[in-house]
Amino acid sequence: MRILNLLVSPYSDRGHFLLLGEYADGDWTIYESLFSKGLRVGKLSQYKGKDIEVGRVDEETGALVIRDIARYGHIRYDFLSFFRLVWAGVKYRVKHGKPISYAMLSDRPNKSFLCTELITEAYRDYCQFVPGNVAATPAAIMQAYSSGLIEMIWRGVLANNNGMEVANA
Repeated sequence: MRILNLLVSPYSDRGHFLLLGEYADGDWTIYESLFSKGLRVGKLSQYKGKDIEVGRVDEETGALVIRDIARYGHIRYDFLSFFRLVWAGVKYRVKHGKPISYAMLSDRPNKSFLCTELITEAYRDYCQFVPGNVAATPAAIMQAYSSGLIEMIWRGVLANNNGMEVANA
């Protein structure tokens, strides 16, 4: 996803997005769509030492989303959308000399997800922070932060398994 950050505006310094689930046994469960594996359930501690940020729409909606996440079952990573978005960004940059606006990239729903699509689709039944006709890119999610639709609740280098302690703090 980092390549899209160079081709789409507004700029995002984030290269991967995931859903934060339940806290149990000293670690947070995460749900993510990975380039190499598709939908995956894991633990936040695997990102120890990484600069991360945690945002939320609201706690109640987040709990509903996590409760319903199993409806996606086993999905594949959306390679087609990834390459389609990169190609659109490259063509626009070559022609206009600047990044394409996230709002100009249309969504083409299918049965596979980019990491950003997993988040926007999981929330779609409860709230829509990326318009339905717009592709779920890091820039679109950053715009939702800027618009106040997603609240930043934590940012820093992940130090411990609990996921909310800043390294060297």
